[in-house]
Amino acid sequence: MPYEGTLEEDKKLPGVQRFSTSTSDNNFEIFRVDLRYIPKYNPDVALTTSALSGLYDKASRQYNRQVIKGKLLSEGNVMFAGSPARAALYKGFDDYHQLPTHIETVWVWHGDAIYLFTCSYTLPETEGSVADKKQFLMSVRFEDAVVKEL
Repeated sequence: MPYEGTLEEDKKLPGVQRFSTSTSDNNFEIFRVDLRYIPKYNPDVALTTSALSGLYDKASRQYNRQVIKGKLLSEGNVMFAGSPARAALYKGFDDYHQLPTHIETVWVWHGDAIYLFTCSYTLPETEGSVADKKQFLMSVRFEDAVVKEL
């Protein structure tokens, strides 16, 4: 990834990592949850497309309720870095700058982990913000192939 930032291991939740960085126009975060730390996780069970969609629905609703607390503007299934994913756009508010914001999220399951990629920016979206967001999202690559077929 073409950005420098911080990588943090969650002390309270084993298997959770958070990477964050920013540009002058955007804030970016990546969360990675290693599913092998979840007690009932079975790596041999392949999720169906509808089950994966249900998982993304639940995760995005909970994330909005607990973290973003914004209004869902749009969402849909996409392919992201070669894996089935769920993209969503939320409208929120930046309390610090007192400006409306957009938060774009992409949930993707790859291997034994679920990733959440987020990009937030104040409105109106600038040309620099669009370019930074595109570079960030287009730079994501998974080194290994997905083991499970959906």
